Amino acid sequence: MSPTPRTPPGPGTPRACRWTRRSAASTGELAASLDERQYAAGFGPCIDAARSGQVVRIDDTAAEATYPDFAAIAARQGVRSTVSVGMPMPQRIGGGLNVHRFDDGVLDAYAVELLQVFAGYAAIALANHSLYASVVPCTPRRWR
Repeated sequence: MSPTPRTPPGPGTPRACRWTRRSAASTGELAASLDERQYAAGFGPCIDAARSGQVVRIDDTAAEATYPDFAAIAARQGVRSTVSVGMPMPQRIGGGLNVHRFDDGVLDAYAVELLQVFAGYAAIALANHSLYASVVPCTPRRWR
């Protein structure tokens, strides 16, 4: 998940709606669909990982209590387990990285540790892109 930078709420805009959530990248329709369902609900493992910067695991989508709606949808699509890792990002941006498994196994501690390292590098790329995207509209055309 890669919410775009916050903008000040306008008149009548609820404060909870300050973030625009969108996926910066996806490996396919299923991943994008699961992300979109979380955005529509306003919560889910990836959103919670992005907000907290922590790891959120669902080791068995058939027996998940914290995110039962998400887990049920994921299970119907063949996802057996999922791990969401929060990305260490600047204050105004949140991000998360998801890995979904379709077999009976779960990611072990070493795999999650590697995922966290990768998320750190991905966060740098997203932060750089966000900074670039926020500056380009303010830059005179002749300098672009």
